[in-house]
Amino acid sequence: MKSNTPSVSRAFGLLLVAVLFWASISHAKSFTIPFSEQVFECVYRLVGSDGDVATGFFVDCPGTDDQSLSVLVSNRHVFDNIEGDTVNVYLRKLGADSTFEVFSYPVPIRKDGRDLFTVHPDSAVDLAAIAVPVPSGFTVRVASKALLADAGAFADMEVEPGSQVSYLGYPRGYSSGTGDFPILRSGTVASYPVDLKGMYLIDGVVYEGNSGGLVYIDPPLGFNSKSRLEKQAARVIGVLTTSIAQHRDDAAGQREFLNLGGVISTVRVLELLEAMGCE
Repeated sequence: MKSNTPSVSRAFGLLLVAVLFWASISHAKSFTIPFSEQVFECVYRLVGSDGDVATGFFVDCPGTDDQSLSVLVSNRHVFDNIEGDTVNVYLRKLGADSTFEVFSYPVPIRKDGRDLFTVHPDSAVDLAAIAVPVPSGFTVRVASKALLADAGAFADMEVEPGSQVSYLGYPRGYSSGTGDFPILRSGTVASYPVDLKGMYLIDGVVYEGNSGGLVYIDPPLGFNSKSRLEKQAARVIGVLTTSIAQHRDDAAGQREFLNLGGVISTVRVLELLEAMGCE
């Protein structure tokens, strides 16, 4: 009787190749999900009792004992300027019909006249954060600390004047539509050098409501002649803190916006998280 071992081996080999090929496609797809989609879902609208709108984002905080806590990060001036003891965070819940429902969730930021949020150790840095208990029934999407660029990542990514950036927020309170997701805009780094300890500028249209929004770079594959997986190039690189404007010298005292935004680097955000005990 003629052995069928070679044909079995050949069939098995073809099957193994097919499985590996499919796995490689699936693996590749997992890394081609736009980075913007990942950060979109960690950014939320913040509204004070007076109706003023700002932007904040959630970051995970490894090292805390309570795993149900996430850290809400925004500008210090956002928390300072909110009247009363709470800020409303507009959370999303995915409904049965696969659409997002939006709910206002009050987060206490003061108690008995005392601030509950943590400010950056350097009082000149316009950043603050507060640990927020995740309400039952909601899945709050948080950004990993690994997505926040440290000084080494800034160097690896060659963040410099002219670098293309994207930023998320709620300009003048507007959202991008269903689910109250933030609006995406783009610009370029406008400062030289890029100040990782102070503030750097971007050339982009920034309005009230953008405060606390993420600034990020999501370069194409092949950035710096290496793949994104090797370089881990897509990173959040800053937090919007102000829109640069000047007062016109006229009777109305109007402001002229210069289409420049001030950004605090994520190096400072990481310092704030470290001060809160996030490992």
